[in-house]
Order: sequence, then C-alpha cells, then structure tokens
Amino acid sequence: MKRLTIFSLEAVIRYSDTELRGLLFDLLSEISSIKLDSDPAPHIKNLQQLLVHIFKLKLDREPSEDEIQEYQKAFKKAVKKLYVKDEEAFEIRPGVQSLFAQLEKEKRWKYGVVSDYWGEATQFILQACGIFSKNKLTMYAEDAESRKKQTALLVSKVSKEGQELKKQFICLAEKPRFLANDFKVIRPKASDKESNYYVYPKFSELFGGKKKKRKKVK
Repeated sequence: MKRLTIFSLEAVIRYSDTELRGLLFDLLSEISSIKLDSDPAPHIKNLQQLLVHIFKLKLDREPSEDEIQEYQKAFKKAVKKLYVKDEEAFEIRPGVQSLFAQLEKEKRWKYGVVSDYWGEATQFILQACGIFSKNKLTMYAEDAESRKKQTALLVSKVSKEGQELKKQFICLAEKPRFLANDFKVIRPKASDKESNYYVYPKFSELFGGKKKKRKKVK
C-alpha cells in the first residue's frame, strides 16, 4: 500500500500569518495605491485569491497575469527583507527535518506540503529554515485556489489506478472541514508553556512501526 503524508506549511514552519498578510497589504499600497484599514477577508487564506478579492473589492476588476506575477516577485522580496531584519520570523518545527529524512528513505511513502503563499516565497521560507529536498511535492497559492484543491492535486499526482492509497494530513488545528473522510489527521504535540510551539516525536512514534519481536529467554 502506498502512503501519502501532506503537511500544512504552518505544521512545518513557525511564522506569523498576520505578518505575512501585512506584507501583501503594504505592497497593495505601494504598487496599486490600494489603502486598507484592516484585513478585508480573514477567511480567505490563499494569498492569490486574497489578491483577486481585494482587486474586485477596490478596483472592480481582477488582476491581470502580469500584475499577479509582479506581486509574486514583490512578495518574495518583502519576505526576504523580513527574514534579513528578523531571522526568527521563520523557524522550523523541532523534529521536522528528521521526519523528512526518514520519509525520503521510505520507498512506498510520498510526502508533500501545501502552502497559502506563492511558490517563490514559500521555497525561500523553507530553504531559509534548511529544507532543500526536491523529492517533496509542494502546492502553492498559484497552483490551486484552496487547500482542498491543493490536496486533491497532490493525491492525483501519487495515485495509480487500482492501487490503494493511505492518506494522512498533518496540521496544527483540528481536522479541517475540507478533508475527505479517508484522510487521517495527525497533530504534533503542542507545548503547554509556549504559544504556537509544537514538537514532533520520532518517526516510528508518529506513524507507527513494526514492533520488534522479543527474544524468548530460555
């Protein structure tokens, strides 16, 4: 049986979503002279869909492909500046590197990451935290308009006709509404003392492994 484990970006990297969305709002003011007093759509997590929503709201039109690309590049630069200013803006979750390394060794195991942000910025955030693996599957804001569709795309990439696929989704919150029932939700253990701090156990503890048979004592 093939296995697919999907991580939400916030389950891999510790960061402030409010701060990153704020970078987009600053760019809207600089590039398109769109002033925002507050977040106009907290329910829209996908950054590209948020950009489209704001353009419709403020300019009564959708952004062109060229405009979207301009914002993608500008957002990556803004994320880089944030990291240069504060290296602690992005921190890898303890234990993630070990998990990824083990997943790389498993022949029947595929894993991926779904991100609410554009590809270039997401890759920078991952690499800034030491994640350079090319074997992981990653879905970005420009790939699909929601995590539901991002997840479906990942499943389609690894699914083969007639082959059973065991699906797991790793996130920090309770089971997301968009997940199909055939997904098992795994949550890393949260700290009681520090907010937004999660630690992953060993691979065998998180996913379960074959128990070694004890030798009988004669």
